[in-house]
Amino acid sequence: MSRKIVLSFVIFLLSVQSAFAASLIINPSMDTYVMNAMELDHSIENTLDVDNYVTSKVSLVQFDIASYLPADTIINSATLAFEIQGFRIGANGRFPGATFHSINKPWLDSTVVWSDIYLSPVGYPQQDPGNNFYDSTAIYTYNPIFPIGWVAFDATLPARDWLTNINNGILIAPFWSDEWTGGLSFYSSESSGESYVYNDDPTHHPKLIIDYTEGQSGNEVPEPLTVFMFGFGIIGLFLKKKFS
Repeated sequence: MSRKIVLSFVIFLLSVQSAFAASLIINPSMDTYVMNAMELDHSIENTLDVDNYVTSKVSLVQFDIASYLPADTIINSATLAFEIQGFRIGANGRFPGATFHSINKPWLDSTVVWSDIYLSPVGYPQQDPGNNFYDSTAIYTYNPIFPIGWVAFDATLPARDWLTNINNGILIAPFWSDEWTGGLSFYSSESSGESYVYNDDPTHHPKLIIDYTEGQSGNEVPEPLTVFMFGFGIIGLFLKKKFS
């Protein structure tokens, strides 16, 4: 009888754990890239480009977490993932990389332009003071041996901040240097996975993957203490029946 009780309790604990843990995949609410040569709307493009050349480019992405999760949700972990569409080799045969930064100011994908981000219209942006548009310290630096497939990295701290504080998304920049470091293209939220085709296929879109636990405002599952008290109550009934 005791073995049955132990087994039942183990199964109960496993079911409780799965009840409180959940996962969610969010695609961008908006994304675009901007370039220093032309102030155009690139929000419907199927790529997010970063480049360090005469026509420099940076990309911006935002994930609207608050539309999916209440503010008291506990984010256990979060991962950002971007699929590479293509790349351009830089000077001396160098493969391109990118840095990912938190954005400090609000923006719209249809209206944001280069001058919102950098003071210098030409040249290398790391040489100007910028507009404090994004954090200079990168969330993640992508420095590949060969740029192919998905770029994925931990974004737990930014995701928590986006949920409870101001969410302005992230900026993706190339490696700024006095020589051309090459360029990268990621699939955007408008991408079909095929070059120059503007159809919707979320399998290639940027992703924010969140593992979370519901807060007190969640009504789908009871509070942990209530559930455990219920479980121990069941075990007590088994024990009472055994020894009575």
